[in-house]
Amino acid sequence: MDISIRRAKQADIGALTAMWNGLMAYHAKLYRGDRRAEEHALREGAETLWRKFALKNIRSPNGQVLIAEDGKKPVGYSLSFIKPNIPVFRIRKLGHLSDLYVKPGYRGKGIGTRFRDEAFRWFRKKGVRHASIAVHALNRGSWKVYLKWGFSDYHLEMRRRV
Repeated sequence: MDISIRRAKQADIGALTAMWNGLMAYHAKLYRGDRRAEEHALREGAETLWRKFALKNIRSPNGQVLIAEDGKKPVGYSLSFIKPNIPVFRIRKLGHLSDLYVKPGYRGKGIGTRFRDEAFRWFRKKGVRHASIAVHALNRGSWKVYLKWGFSDYHLEMRRRV
């Protein structure tokens, strides 16, 4: 298995969207039967909105979308972008790893780590020295991986219905 990682192009949007649907299905399965499932429910037109978001980040100098391929077969993607931090803090901008998805048969083979390394390299090139990543509360496997990568819990967002 020879996995290559490259910057995504606009022509990759169909493959990227299919993998995003896989990511959303994975999260939906995590939350099935959980009281928080409603908070993870997608709105009507979510796929179209995500496609626009992904295309914006493919085109933007402050966005990076990567695709992993086994030969010509897409097996994962990551979407990162640079965002301003809340203005009261010394750290003015953050590199944010927004999406990181690897198809089930390819997990545990270092693809996610390669995505992380590419994102960090790109952040440094852009002058960004701090990165953030979000993980869903029930996604303990990914949380453990992110801890191994050197991320630490920083902010816990809590929600409730009003």
